[in-house]
Amino acid sequence: MDPKIEQLKSTTFGGRKFSKHQIQHIQQTAKIFGKLSRKEFAQTICEQFSWVTPSGANKVSTCLNALEKLETLGILQLPEKLEYQSRKSKELVWTDESNPSLPINCSIKDLMPISLQLVTEPKQKQIWNEFIDRYHYLGYSRPFGLHLRYFVVDREGRKLGCLLFSFASHKLTCRDEWIGWSEKQREKNLNLVINNARFLIFPWVDVAHLASKTLAYAMQQVSQDWASMHGYKPVLVESFVDISQYQGTCYKASNWEHVGQSNGKPLKTDPDRGKKDVYLYAIHPDAREILINNQKPMIQKVDTYKTANISLEHEQVYLWQKIITVISDVAERFDQEWQKRKRALSTLLVILFIFRLVFSKNKQGYGTTIAELWEYCHKLHIHLPQKTPVVPSTFCDARKKMDASVFKRLNTEIIDEYKANQESFLWKNHRLFAVDGSKVNLPKELIKDGYQKISDNMRYPLGLVSCIYQLKSKIPYDFDLVSHLDERLAATEHLKTLHENDLIIYDRGYFSYAMLYTHYKKDLQAVFRLSSSSYKLIKDFMDSSDNERLISIIPTSRDQKDILKKYPDIEFIPLQLRLIRYTINNADYFLGTNLLCEKIYSRQELSELYHSRWGVEEMYKISKLLIDVEDFHAKTELGVKQELFAHFVMITLSRIFTNGADDILLMQQKSKKPEDQNLCQTNFKNCLTTLARNLEALLLRQVEYIKESVNIILDSIVTCYQKTRPGRSYERISHKIPQKWRANKKSKKINAAIA
Repeated sequence: MDPKIEQLKSTTFGGRKFSKHQIQHIQQTAKIFGKLSRKEFAQTICEQFSWVTPSGANKVSTCLNALEKLETLGILQLPEKLEYQSRKSKELVWTDESNPSLPINCSIKDLMPISLQLVTEPKQKQIWNEFIDRYHYLGYSRPFGLHLRYFVVDREGRKLGCLLFSFASHKLTCRDEWIGWSEKQREKNLNLVINNARFLIFPWVDVAHLASKTLAYAMQQVSQDWASMHGYKPVLVESFVDISQYQGTCYKASNWEHVGQSNGKPLKTDPDRGKKDVYLYAIHPDAREILINNQKPMIQKVDTYKTANISLEHEQVYLWQKIITVISDVAERFDQEWQKRKRALSTLLVILFIFRLVFSKNKQGYGTTIAELWEYCHKLHIHLPQKTPVVPSTFCDARKKMDASVFKRLNTEIIDEYKANQESFLWKNHRLFAVDGSKVNLPKELIKDGYQKISDNMRYPLGLVSCIYQLKSKIPYDFDLVSHLDERLAATEHLKTLHENDLIIYDRGYFSYAMLYTHYKKDLQAVFRLSSSSYKLIKDFMDSSDNERLISIIPTSRDQKDILKKYPDIEFIPLQLRLIRYTINNADYFLGTNLLCEKIYSRQELSELYHSRWGVEEMYKISKLLIDVEDFHAKTELGVKQELFAHFVMITLSRIFTNGADDILLMQQKSKKPEDQNLCQTNFKNCLTTLARNLEALLLRQVEYIKESVNIILDSIVTCYQKTRPGRSYERISHKIPQKWRANKKSKKINAAIA
């Protein structure tokens, strides 16, 4: 070994610690590849030592600095620097796109909701650059390294301002003192700090509190967007305020912390020249600890989950970037809850295993399912905790420790991410929902958990699976498995997840005074399908020839006593109910609703609204029969709930893809001549199976392949579609396959004879 290497007091270069053998390897590589340019040589070293940024790019500049220090120490000889003529930066031309708009002088309430629109398209970037160059006092300079541009947009789509986040300053005394890190720690973790490099509210926008509100929204959004675009989450944001022009009021109002001043560029005549106030905002509550102790933020735990800075040719790709990040976030939070130490199986792997179980028949054991999961991941070059499949008992133990609520949390946060695309799902400014309940056969072992047989002839206990769906998107919004078989009580629990003015559509059997009262108290709207009723006023309407009638109902004293046993907090007051009759194919339908205004909610519209809920029932039947959801692998309540809830999450993911594919089909049809256009819709069964085939590729594959995975799924869904046939009518016949554990006719006769 070269004595110069042996005599090195420190082997840390470019913020990275090397062994002396590694430095010797670099020295030998420099001798072998002496004809490479400096940049090419640095690329080679980065590739050999996997010296990359969090987004996967080689750290060429940092590596060059390290190599030059080694050259200064006489350890290696770099190629001579090539002289290039410096290129002049292209002059930015102002166009009409950045011309001042009409003055906006109003209350911030008139602009709400405001949003931050991520700028990714080249044309939008050009417009953003113009605005900054034209109206920001520092003008425009090309951002260096990883960065995010935003437009501030109001509810009408008007641009109100611009934001830029980029790399943080290398050295900043007051910030470094606030964090309390050493120089070595700063070199290692500086990428977790970002800089709010530009913030501009346009000169023609004069709205009180807009700047502070924008900063507050930015702090909620930037971490997730940075993870989606660059593969990791920052934990701290810094910003500089020129005290000669601004007071930093909006930063103070948004709870940023003033930590001191920058050094500036002092002169003898002006020692304070260029000094700026420094403000910090901790995005993560443990920002200091993460930066000092090298503790990685949760999003960095498994890099294969992450999304990359890929071109967004379709909005579906960007949507799935965010959804995948949400899934990994939820899984990592649950890791912290149930994992007392680092284990081979993460929550995300257990979730994927349960998804595979749901799509496999009960006759297929854990070992086969695990082997399939490992084999599929190896084919896609997906990193797994070990090369060989883990033993089935490991997954069994992991399932016992993972609460089934992880699937409900997944579903909720996926919907929250998706709801930005749901304006088209509203009906007369109401969010639409439909409740559906289904009784399922459960393993015998669940009898001890309170699930009962409803007759002696049944071999297995029953449970009630209840779900409330978003009607137009057909996405499961909330779901549960309960031991009681009271569909009204289960529906009441779902109402706790809704907001004021939401509208719920119910089938027969749900209407009662208690249900109507619950909607009244929560300011919710409802449409009930009515069957023969115990209320005389409703019976009288059904026996009449009227098409509509407004009544007021209140239970009798005797009924009130029965209702109070189940709903002790209820107050009995007269409640108005609008009754509606309509006829389809000589069959009378009766609806009851608390939507009382006939001019706004016509009888025809309400009848169409009720019949639209049938699509939800059919969708659940398709998924139930395709997946054979009652063929449970688990024999415990926890395991059964995991599999049922995973089934609903699969429906949610499939519906998001299906809705996106339907939009693509609609655009394709609109591009055709009018005579060649047909109303088409995707095949939901095909969507479920396609998603099942590609789940690992979607959720675990390396970041650069996310776009490819999303497009593969979308292409497969779009190519399998069917024409819609509006106006079809047919008898509703159950095609349900009898389950093996239901008593057959012969058994029933024998049991009856014995009785």
